[in-house]
Amino acid sequence: MFTGVIKPIKKFIDKKVNEMGAQYTAFGIFGVLNYPIFYFIWTNVSQQTYTNLFLRLIATLLCFALVLHKLWPRALASYLPLYWYVTLCYCLPFFFTYMLLKNKFGYLWFANTVVILFCLMLLVDWLSFIILQIIGVILAIVFYGITSPIFIPHDANIDYKGMAITYVVSIVVGIVFAHNREILEKTKLMTMSMLGKVVAHELRTPLATINVSSENINNFLPSLIETYKIARKTQLAQSSVKEISPQQLSSLGKAIAIIQNETAAAFLFIDMLLVNIKALHYEVKTDVFSISQCISDALGRYPFKLNQSELIHFNRANDYKILGNKLVIEHVLFNLLRNALYYVAAAGKGKIYIWLEQGDNYNRLYFKDTGAGIAKNILPRIFDQFFSKTRHGAGIGLNFCKVTMESLGGKIKCESLESEYTQFMLSFPKLTET
Repeated sequence: MFTGVIKPIKKFIDKKVNEMGAQYTAFGIFGVLNYPIFYFIWTNVSQQTYTNLFLRLIATLLCFALVLHKLWPRALASYLPLYWYVTLCYCLPFFFTYMLLKNKFGYLWFANTVVILFCLMLLVDWLSFIILQIIGVILAIVFYGITSPIFIPHDANIDYKGMAITYVVSIVVGIVFAHNREILEKTKLMTMSMLGKVVAHELRTPLATINVSSENINNFLPSLIETYKIARKTQLAQSSVKEISPQQLSSLGKAIAIIQNETAAAFLFIDMLLVNIKALHYEVKTDVFSISQCISDALGRYPFKLNQSELIHFNRANDYKILGNKLVIEHVLFNLLRNALYYVAAAGKGKIYIWLEQGDNYNRLYFKDTGAGIAKNILPRIFDQFFSKTRHGAGIGLNFCKVTMESLGGKIKCESLESEYTQFMLSFPKLTET
């Protein structure tokens, strides 16, 4: 029964967090600093009627767990959005409403409570705002009723009616602004979705034409190549016909397969980009394959400019297998390659190093360039959607890498020292032997 109740709630929260995002780390840091510091202030600098160290410690611990959310075990990580909502409900409407009641509607705590309304508005959508606010206030009133004598407002110096009106108006304003913000976000996403679909359609049409044409050529090309060989061998071909070397004939025979593989990869990449902007629900086929072979294939497919391939140093030792989609992982590598080559060119120096390591729970792929590096103030944002500092970047490449790795149950991290290096570490779940 308990699971039956939690499941739809979790589904609702997961959907809302997916749509609006969640500032786990930022809010966690705020809470870890805010609740202990203000306990010290209220007890030593500006004494209040009531404060409670135990309640503040609970809030601090809840927020501390948010700061460490990236270290959560996989089994618990799926409950992070639910934990986020519980933490918000306790730390904001519950805590501040309870403290407002215990401090007998003091103006300072009333001001804090109103400010918290708008903080909550900035963190969640309008419907979640209403639900969390109602639950938090009701729980605070119930807890107050259990732990304290019922307080009946009677101080003539306090305008309780004015407070009530201000509080209600603040909630209404908060709902309106949160709702408008959600509409703007949805409008932005819908615009991107429509644009993505139009672009995808325009790209798919010529790609489909290329694919069909390559299939038609492939039906007759082997016969034409064999006919040419026979003609040259029997000297039927005239001297005016340009000779094709055996190497060129071999390349010609492989060209159609290469074209078909590239168009298939392009179709998949278009779908993955649409998934990234939530314009398409797409299930990617997964398989078990060698990461070393995947890297080699990606390096073979990447359209390097003159002498760029000489910058790559790939150590194939410590190979391991991963579960995923090979083409998708190759596109992750393409994004890392493109960025690395950009920063090496920007610095006018550097190499690119790729190596593998095996671990107990995760196997890792390291991708390092010794180019320009990434500025310290930019580094925390590189995986954010639509954030880019490169000249032609759209801010979807590294976000695509992050989404892909997380979909595999893995993770991607980056460390960098400006003017020295940038290193990405991709962690893949270790496969159990069967």
